[in-house]
Amino acid sequence: MKWYIGVDPGNSGGLALIHSGCAIEYERMPNVAGMDKFIRNAVVASQGFITCIFEEHKGGGPQTNAAAHRSAGRYQGIFETLCCVHGVKMHMVTPQLWKRIIGANKDKQRSITLSEQIFPTVNLLFPRCTIKSDGVAEALLIAEYGRRMAL
Repeated sequence: MKWYIGVDPGNSGGLALIHSGCAIEYERMPNVAGMDKFIRNAVVASQGFITCIFEEHKGGGPQTNAAAHRSAGRYQGIFETLCCVHGVKMHMVTPQLWKRIIGANKDKQRSITLSEQIFPTVNLLFPRCTIKSDGVAEALLIAEYGRRMAL
């Protein structure tokens, strides 16, 4: 019984918990207390069998600005801390790697379409929103990458 959490970090990112190829829980990126609650609830739901949290690690390229570096470092630090607190392993994965394995690319609509194909019961249109959440879609796909890699 393996459970996986996918994290697309950032203010427009998302969190996703999958088990046996099904999306169990998913949400837009909450505040720090919400991140802690999500992981705590996932540990309880899985009865401690969370295999790993997979977080997208965005490397710095020539177009990456200082604010993006600070934001990425902030989320990485938060999730490393929460993993330690809850006793869950964390694995950083580059977007290039997980997208190649899953079949996604830079197009956010492609991520939404793939996520809806792999997890047909998922609703990526959240209340009071007019567009589907690509951050949650990518969090689901990152978790699916972890399941496929069985790390």
